[in-house]
Parts: sequence; C-alpha cells; structure tokens
Amino acid sequence: MIAMIASFLLAALAAPPDRPPVALALTDEEVRVTSGFTGARLIIYGVAPAWQAGDDLIVVLQGPDQQLRVMRKQRVAGVWMNTAPVTYPAAPSYYAAASTRPLTEIAPPNVLRSQGVGADYVPLRPGPGTGQSSAQLAEYRDAVVRLKGERGLYRNEEGGVRLQAANLFRAEVRLPAEAPVGQYEAEVILFRNGEALARETTMLNVHRAGIGRAIYQWAQSLGLFYGLAAVLIAMLAGWAAATLFRSR
Repeated sequence: MIAMIASFLLAALAAPPDRPPVALALTDEEVRVTSGFTGARLIIYGVAPAWQAGDDLIVVLQGPDQQLRVMRKQRVAGVWMNTAPVTYPAAPSYYAAASTRPLTEIAPPNVLRSQGVGADYVPLRPGPGTGQSSAQLAEYRDAVVRLKGERGLYRNEEGGVRLQAANLFRAEVRLPAEAPVGQYEAEVILFRNGEALARETTMLNVHRAGIGRAIYQWAQSLGLFYGLAAVLIAMLAGWAAATLFRSR
C-alpha cells in the first residue's frame, strides 16, 4: 500500500501545473477467467491532490470494442421479420461508471454526453449509410443501452467512489460473468463545478485461463478443426444417449 501511494504522488507531481492532477491504479492488473468464472469485484485506488470541497470523481471502466448489429422487428406480409439493420462498428462491450454522487448531480447532461460519461451516454456511433433519422437512431441507441444494462454490461455505480484520508479515493466496480475478455481501460475524471478538469487512465487485462483458455485458443487458431471436433462430440454424445436409453 505504501508503494502504491508513493506511485500515486509521483504521478500527481509529474502532471502539468495548469490542471489539477489525478492518478489511479488497480489492485490487480489482470483478471483470470476460468470455466467457473462468476464475475469479479475490482478495487481501484487513486489520489487527487488538488481535491477541494464540492469536487467529484467518476471512475469509468470500459471493455474492448465490438461490432454490434441491431435490427427492428416489423410485421411484413403477416410475418414478423428483422428489418432496418443499424451497425455500430466499435461499441464498448462493457461499460461501468462509478461516482461519488449521482451523475446528474455532478454535471449537466450536455457535459456528460460530450465526455461520454454514464451508461446513458456510452460512446455509440453508428456506421455510415444507416438510412435512419436522428429520432430513429436514438431509439436504436436506447435499445442497445437497455439490453446491455439488463445483462449488467452497461451500468452506473452511484456512490461507488469514496474519498478517504489524504485525498485518496477508492472505487469499486463489478465485472459480471458475461464480461468479455480483452484489454479494459480504467479512467478517473475529476469534476469541479460541473466541468471535467483532469483525467488519467490505466489498463486492465481480462484473459481466459485453464482449460477454457486452451479451448478458446484452439477455436481461434484452428476454427475448422474445432468445428469438426464439436460436431463429432455432439454425434458421439447423441449416440451414447440413444444406446443408454435402448438398454433400459
């Protein structure tokens, strides 16, 4: 803990003098995902030497980008079909914002939107040629945020950041079991009078371990053989089940 505090202070002193410095670090810089992974609780520590009464801190944890394709279900010729697709080429796979207070009390919506802070303002930019109006794109965005939120992948953790002694702070964020593997970015933002004054980032690696890692690497590097093996295992399982029931 002493070494962690020292590193915080060194990072803070190295910051340019024209902006309030902040620094942060993770208790664990990697999360191992095994076959029995049920989620993880991440503790993020940091220091804000320029903290003043009334200031706020928001800690954002964002997962690797992924492509999302969203479609609208419509009735066509009496049949329900998925139509009017909208693609998001680089949507965050996971997003959590922990804060000292509710986000609406920290900054106005236009500031939160411009900073991309909060589950309602996750950076989601549709690809070109959607053919949808602004109002329709807003509905698609709301649907993505709602569905991700129901799975615990987009979330706000109001009160998840607590200020401690000597301007140290502690943030707690939970990774659900569905959290994807890859490089995550943790960022702390210092707000004063509704404006973002300083920010700092660090990286977190979420990777597979054990037999799950071996299977994942096999599927990625030898997809054809992995698919054939999966089909063969399914056929053998079906044959074994049929044989067992016949014997009874």
